[in-house]
Amino acid sequence: MPRFKDATGREWTLRITCATLQHFEEKTGANIFDPKVLSGIDKSLGKMCTLAYFACGEQARKLNISQEEFGEGIDSDLLMMAMIEAGGEALMLFFQSRQSQDQKAADSASRGHGSKSTK
Repeated sequence: MPRFKDATGREWTLRITCATLQHFEEKTGANIFDPKVLSGIDKSLGKMCTLAYFACGEQARKLNISQEEFGEGIDSDLLMMAMIEAGGEALMLFFQSRQSQDQKAADSASRGHGSKSTK
């Protein structure tokens, strides 16, 4: 899992799930499946920070860290780049697993059709 440390020394682990993307869309109004949003997310610090916060959601809840407190921990260009890199990696992992699941479903469907006999 992608990780980065903030200015306080807390290590954050980013995990993108459907819930992460739902929270992101509700908060920003941006659909991550829109190619313009996806390709430009690393150019918007606000959106990337929002996505990273939701990707660290369970960990943030356990530590009782608000989104604002999370953002305050990203206080330099170096930390911002580490967060963006980890966020990009988390997105890549999410979409790779999604593509893998889609491919497995397609393979299963084609095998099912190929094994039917016609009389």
